[in-house]
Amino acid sequence: MGSGCSSDAARTVGGPVTAEPATKRGAPSKLVGTVCTVEVSSDTLSSEGVKGVPPHWKEDLVDEPGPVVAVDLEKGMAYLKKRFLPLFPRAKLLTFEQLQEEHAELIGASVILVHNMPPPQGVNEIHKALFLRHLEKGGGVICFGSGCCYMGFNLRCLQLVPFAAHDRRHWNRGTGKVSLVETQFGKKLFGSSSSSSSPDCFACPSGAESGFWHSPLVLPLGNGEYRRKGGPFDIEGGVALPILEYASEMNECGAEASLVGMPAVCLAELMPSKARVVSVGPHMEITPTPEGAAWLDAAACWASSGLKQAAGGEGKVVFLSRPVFSLESMTGTDRDGGRLRQLPCPSPSVLSELALGSDALQALNSATLEGGEETFRVPEGKRVVALDLGKGEETLTEMFGSVAPDSSQRTVMQPEQLKEEGSLKTGRDAVILHGGMANEHADKLFEVRGREALRDFVAAGGAVLGICAGAHWVSCRNLPGWGHIAPLVPHDNSNWRRGVGDVRVRLTEQGRQLVGDVGGLESDFTLRYANGPLNISLMEESFVNFQPGRPRRAREEKEEDDDNEEEGEGEGEKQQIELEGSGAIPLLLFAENQSGSSDNVQTDKMKGHCACWASVFKGGGRVIALSPHPEYAQTPVSRNFLRRLLMWLLG
Repeated sequence: MGSGCSSDAARTVGGPVTAEPATKRGAPSKLVGTVCTVEVSSDTLSSEGVKGVPPHWKEDLVDEPGPVVAVDLEKGMAYLKKRFLPLFPRAKLLTFEQLQEEHAELIGASVILVHNMPPPQGVNEIHKALFLRHLEKGGGVICFGSGCCYMGFNLRCLQLVPFAAHDRRHWNRGTGKVSLVETQFGKKLFGSSSSSSSPDCFACPSGAESGFWHSPLVLPLGNGEYRRKGGPFDIEGGVALPILEYASEMNECGAEASLVGMPAVCLAELMPSKARVVSVGPHMEITPTPEGAAWLDAAACWASSGLKQAAGGEGKVVFLSRPVFSLESMTGTDRDGGRLRQLPCPSPSVLSELALGSDALQALNSATLEGGEETFRVPEGKRVVALDLGKGEETLTEMFGSVAPDSSQRTVMQPEQLKEEGSLKTGRDAVILHGGMANEHADKLFEVRGREALRDFVAAGGAVLGICAGAHWVSCRNLPGWGHIAPLVPHDNSNWRRGVGDVRVRLTEQGRQLVGDVGGLESDFTLRYANGPLNISLMEESFVNFQPGRPRRAREEKEEDDDNEEEGEGEGEKQQIELEGSGAIPLLLFAENQSGSSDNVQTDKMKGHCACWASVFKGGGRVIALSPHPEYAQTPVSRNFLRRLLMWLLG
């Protein structure tokens, strides 16, 4: 296990290992290793003796990052969105001027992300004054790549944090991937994945891969060097501690210093303000791996631990090992691939205003369950629109014809028709996105700007029902072309092949309030399943941030969105879909008792997960994401349930 100083570096120094005085608050008394540091004036390597992780770093650690701010220093909002939202999905994206003038309350009360920077032409005194005030008030900072140099002690930089890039003459080390490995300090603070399985504990992997694009070799300064050079604070423990170090080489330019064994990610606490700073030398924010994202999330939690309003002031986060749904709480997450967490459910008073009326429920039961199929009609002036994404008109008519028997109240529409003005009528149409493959849906809709048309339709008050692949597509999957219409993301999507067959489902209390008991059933009923997603609720801040196109705060700035164009995301969408209320509403669960379900469906992995979600938006839009298939192998009960969903969508 490395300690952050390579053997080559130690031999280069050739001098005695120095130790800072013992820190307060019960620091260990014995040296446990050395950290490679840089002497700024001569740009030579040195080392500092360290006495381990300060005990309060572990004791104060919060469960999730506090308020995170990605501040635009000159890259543009599209760059911030592309680089940082996958890692910090609830972050605020602000220009420097917005932070300074409109959100001054976040100075000293947030973790600021400092992005990669070109070489500065001179010290920006306005930047320096704001960041100094932020650190003096105990705020956190995470610097990426040359952002570490900008905040640190390289030429014409701000000289605030105890870091500097070594050997900048050899800046062109190369591009590609590098391997990182945890240090003894990283393992002590966050623990490797083998040490704990509890969802409430950090269990960072033993290493990670990272992108490397001519990244600077960012090294810590010892406290003595930092203070001699004008550093305005003292460093807790005398030097920053590396939590990840390089385990592979990148040196196409023949630099003398090897990457292997050198610090890659370091933590420094600045005294007396207790501000916490993280330096991330390699480009871990560019196409982050799950392992790298876990380490950055842990580092952000550490940087947030000193904030007076840790974890956003929301209290302790309850992480879950399995889904939980009740009248008061439901299961959700803050990102695509994020940990399960407990979220509050919409209040009963909100649900009562959205519920189907008793007359509609009676008519549905009479028509479907009592044999009067020919009497069922959707409300006058309404229409069911099946969007053909590959099934064909004949198949879609067969699948959904019995749901709306009157042919004048249903139609099949081709994706190309979405471009025609007035093809969909808000307040009249409920669009069905059928099953299949979600990536094929994304391709077909992207070709005709169908995503933009459907998002505008919902924002203006329209209704959409996504079934199976359609339910996957309306979610906020972090993939090009996905709908980002409903505040949902699929859980455990790498294991999406769960089988095809019958499953047992049951209405939630919220589902009973909105669409009533299906045929008076108090227990479970059967629906056909075919590898549908296990969607979970996405927190509102993340849903807002992951709207396609430019970030909301940049829409009035009319900046070019070149980054999104490169990703195939530049559809020019400007319509925001805003939630009404507190997020998605769980209507249906995969039952705990799966007796009678098909043997070839992995129901053990599905039990307790939500099978159907409803969302309501400002402007009157409504969306339902349904994982099973009530239109397949129809029974009176499954048909009754599907009709109830359509009636609810049509208001």
